[in-house]
Amino acid sequence: MFINYDVWNISDRTYDSTAFGYYIDPGIGGTNSGNDDARFDEEHTVAYAWDHVGKGDPAFGQWTPGYFGVTVIGSPGIPDPIGISSLSMTPLSDKGPNGVWPKNNEVVWRKMTGGFVDTGITNSNISIVIGSGPFALPKWTKSSYTAALLLGSDLQDIIEKKHIAQWTYNHGFTVPESLSQISSLGLMLSSPSPGSSISGIVPVQWTIKENPGNSKTTIRYSANEIDWFFLATVSDNSNSYQWDTRTLPDGIFYKLRLMTISPNGIGFAESTNFFTINNPGNAKPQVMLLGIADKISLKGIYQIRWLAGDADGDPCSVNLYYKMQYESQWSLIAQGIPATDGKYDWVTTKIPNSSAYDYQVKCEVVSPADTADAVLQNISILNPAVYQSTDTRILYKNSVGTGKIDIVVSDSAQTTGHSYELIFRNSVGSANICCDVLDSKTGALKLNGET
Repeated sequence: MFINYDVWNISDRTYDSTAFGYYIDPGIGGTNSGNDDARFDEEHTVAYAWDHVGKGDPAFGQWTPGYFGVTVIGSPGIPDPIGISSLSMTPLSDKGPNGVWPKNNEVVWRKMTGGFVDTGITNSNISIVIGSGPFALPKWTKSSYTAALLLGSDLQDIIEKKHIAQWTYNHGFTVPESLSQISSLGLMLSSPSPGSSISGIVPVQWTIKENPGNSKTTIRYSANEIDWFFLATVSDNSNSYQWDTRTLPDGIFYKLRLMTISPNGIGFAESTNFFTINNPGNAKPQVMLLGIADKISLKGIYQIRWLAGDADGDPCSVNLYYKMQYESQWSLIAQGIPATDGKYDWVTTKIPNSSAYDYQVKCEVVSPADTADAVLQNISILNPAVYQSTDTRILYKNSVGTGKIDIVVSDSAQTTGHSYELIFRNSVGSANICCDVLDSKTGALKLNGET
């Protein structure tokens, strides 16, 4: 998140000593958390905080909290912006006249202009004051001040996001469509190569086309293309790292992501496809459903697509199922499909319609020794229902329906020449289907809410 202030001096005097800054109560893990740590990374000019014990307050479910960071990415100063010029990290003060509290102007001014005095604190309820200044603010002039609030899983994540935030600010708050857009060093990942199978200790290798200067490269890995974990930071302009893959479970969906940070720019590279880790021992099969979205509406034929296999290379097959969320049993769509097929055309026209996004599809992969599955949720099925009748007295109004309706006139002598409508609906708060019979000529309900 970016916070930008434009401050105008509309008075008739010049202020010789002006400072911008922030007062921050991080409260990592909960609003009343009293066990936070905080530090200042001078190299990357980031103040950051994290929970000392790595657990949130019980009132917040005791989740594992991440890191919080703040940095100044735009500040007065030509040609060199001031950035963060003062920082103070102290235990949260009382609200008395000498406390570090926003209303105590003199106390806060000394913290904002006093340089780097307290740059680390451990296991405490923390307040942080950062400042930029002092600088002159001439009359009838404007000065801008921009900070970035950073959230990350660890310190390295915070540092990487600081540089992404700086790039975004430098490019007029243009958010990069992908991290590769901010790459200016020509960083390329050369090994492990996509589609390869690795084991034991292997080299992670990369190349940089441009002169990186004094660079550091951070390596992260993922086993599912969603969650990324820190592996290592390599400095001294190195272009390789020895990776012990034996500490990780076998799998077929591994990728690496590299980010190089240097005074001359940023480099980003990521595996263009998955590779496999296969160390001694039996590996469970894995499956990944493709084309996943928050909500999916289906009709006609829907192609279910997947990637599936076993790190050991064992032959695998796929079984497909569907059900509604409240149902306990899965219904079979197809079984015994070779996992390498990667797709199956599901004819949904025989499935009851539902607009409530309450269908689920399960893709189960089976190897000779084990099984695994992935579930696609929030699915609606909306197929147009087409009905026909040989009785010319019955007119079907075709629309989206959930089943076939057959209407039979049992006693023609009882008909009055009026037209009648049969309306089927769900009763409020119930899963039961109700039927209304309406005399179209008189508007009278002949049946109301019959089940």
